Amino acid sequence: MMSPAYMLCLEKLVESGKIPEAFVDESAFRVLMMKNQLGLFENPFAGLGKSGKLTLHNREKAYQLAGESCVLLKNEKLLPLSMKKKVIWAGPYTASREFLSRWSIFGEHEAVETIEDILQKKQIEAECITGCNILSDEECKVWQVEQELSDKPRDEQWLETITHEDTVVCVLGEHESQSGEAASRAFLTLPEEQQVLFEKIAERTSNIVTVVITGRPLDLRRISEKSKAVIMAWRPGTMGAEAIIDLVYGRINPSGKLSVSIPWCVGQVPISYWDVKTGHILTEDNSENRFASRYMDIPNTPLYPFGYGLSYTEFDISDIDVQTGQDKKVHIHCNVCNTGNVAGAEVVQCYYETLYASVVRPKKELVRFRKVFLEPGEKKNVDFFIDQEEFSYYGKNMETVSSGMKLRISIGNSSDHLVSENIIQV
Repeated sequence: MMSPAYMLCLEKLVESGKIPEAFVDESAFRVLMMKNQLGLFENPFAGLGKSGKLTLHNREKAYQLAGESCVLLKNEKLLPLSMKKKVIWAGPYTASREFLSRWSIFGEHEAVETIEDILQKKQIEAECITGCNILSDEECKVWQVEQELSDKPRDEQWLETITHEDTVVCVLGEHESQSGEAASRAFLTLPEEQQVLFEKIAERTSNIVTVVITGRPLDLRRISEKSKAVIMAWRPGTMGAEAIIDLVYGRINPSGKLSVSIPWCVGQVPISYWDVKTGHILTEDNSENRFASRYMDIPNTPLYPFGYGLSYTEFDISDIDVQTGQDKKVHIHCNVCNTGNVAGAEVVQCYYETLYASVVRPKKELVRFRKVFLEPGEKKNVDFFIDQEEFSYYGKNMETVSSGMKLRISIGNSSDHLVSENIIQV
């Protein structure tokens, strides 16, 4: 973040001689050079104007990115839903435009269509019920925000109409003020009113799809336990509502992968796939050992790991080969095949582990990945060529160690689902 140090102190420091005026000139010259290279002296207003932000092209790109960013965390054969079947969409985010992030400073909320808007536009038979506001009155005070209160009926009579055969899509999540800068939280649960709403729906039916709108990992244990399908939509932006609907009804095949680990509970934080090794590693062989590095009351593993994400189709990664070349590169080859019935994309991920080192190293590190789009039955080759220097690390005397390393190279589709491991010496 920018600091007021220059504005408050620089003039006095130059006058006192502590900072030579030549240093200031040199810094200013770099800025002027960059402006010149960007053509800003000829056209100070280069770039898009306001009228160019929400063009059809940009909307199409926003829609594509929103669809590819959503992560399907769970699916017990409920998704995709049929458009022929009436579905209840519930939760405050069915009528909310707050799909932008905290850093969308110039984002236009009025340009965001709601889920209810899109359902009507696509003429999809559905009932939309907000059920509650995003935050309770007390939570609004804590987070220092004002919110648009729902003008829809909030009595619970509609809950009584839900039967165990009904499918309900719950669109729930944080208020946009609850993530981003200056938004630290001690607990990662959904806002109180939304938790209550979800539990009441779960008492009526088990056919629940939960779409989570959030800017951070949340405690999703209860959501995951009571939902047959869970979609992590993050804050999906201007075209988020349409992307979510098309994903739920199968027009989009989810292909997003988690860029963070979602903890089992807040007590695991911080948690990462690359946590360093300990001297008492918990394994299947010593799972009952009280003195292994473990939690006694929860699993060591996250609820959903880094790199994880499901699809409406199935993929097979095979024919994995790892070789060290004379060009001082590690050559990695594999095939990925769509074994399902619909087109989709898989993210092939390559991890490595330093088996022996003079300092403590991570359990594994992501070194390459590639997203591959495949038609049903289609197979493609995936090749990675990695400079051996990329496996180097700082030793105990802060020297660079880049040779004499024994590495475990692993290929898979998430950090905890690696289908092949190869040990090499570099």
